[in-house]
Amino acid sequence: MKKIIFLIISFSPLIVLAQSGYTLLEPSVIGMDGVVKISLLDYLQKAFNILITVGVIFAIVSVIYGGAMYILSGIPGQINKGKGIMKNAFVGLALILSSWLILHTINPNLTTLSLDLESSGSGGVAGATNPDPTGISPPGSGTNNNPSGGAVVGQSGLSHQEVMGKLKPGIEIKPGVDMAGVQQSTIDGINKVKTDCPDCQIIITSATGDVHSTLGPYSHANGYKLDIRRTDSKLNSYIADNFSRTGTVGGYPQYIGRGSNSNVVILDEGDHWDWQFKP
Repeated sequence: MKKIIFLIISFSPLIVLAQSGYTLLEPSVIGMDGVVKISLLDYLQKAFNILITVGVIFAIVSVIYGGAMYILSGIPGQINKGKGIMKNAFVGLALILSSWLILHTINPNLTTLSLDLESSGSGGVAGATNPDPTGISPPGSGTNNNPSGGAVVGQSGLSHQEVMGKLKPGIEIKPGVDMAGVQQSTIDGINKVKTDCPDCQIIITSATGDVHSTLGPYSHANGYKLDIRRTDSKLNSYIADNFSRTGTVGGYPQYIGRGSNSNVVILDEGDHWDWQFKP
């Protein structure tokens, strides 16, 4: 039990390496099949959560084992040994849970190893694509029925045919996706990604249609966001090399571009990347 607690504590100093890309030797261990390279912060977050889970499970098993020894054994030495096992397990469990509770009380982001110490609630990136049944916008309308009062940015966007003619060769669009209403700056942004990473497989799975949040001016409805399929390892490595993990928005890890990508914000929404291109 003490060794597990020591391992959990030992991971904390490695947070300073969070800006570096980390090459996964065995992605399946942390449930990231198909991902070759991620930021070290993401890796540590998953490893931290795994260690916490293992520690809690081990403590519970130790309590059961010690309790059985205490109840079933008639030998004084074994009874004392059982009591000692249960005591150590309870102390270890209390340390794990109390340390997690303290960090979560100070700031919930600390329990996910986030470097963003500000609240990740409504003050996050405008237009985070959390499913919102009230936020359906007609494809290509370019309008934003924004309940938060954010101003509509830019014009109505390009037509579907115009977008298709401006996308670089090699950028794929999922059948049935309506590209009408997408802004020129968004097309320029995704074309730049393809230029920077010509071998990356870029598949657009959603644009101005479907169900997305309409909060903020730089939203899907206004044509500033695209959903990109997350299965390509080269694209995932490109993100790890050119973007920095900054926290979470709506529970989704957030990445902000470095250098020439500073106007791009990405959310990891599980099966796809949510890309936001600000003009």
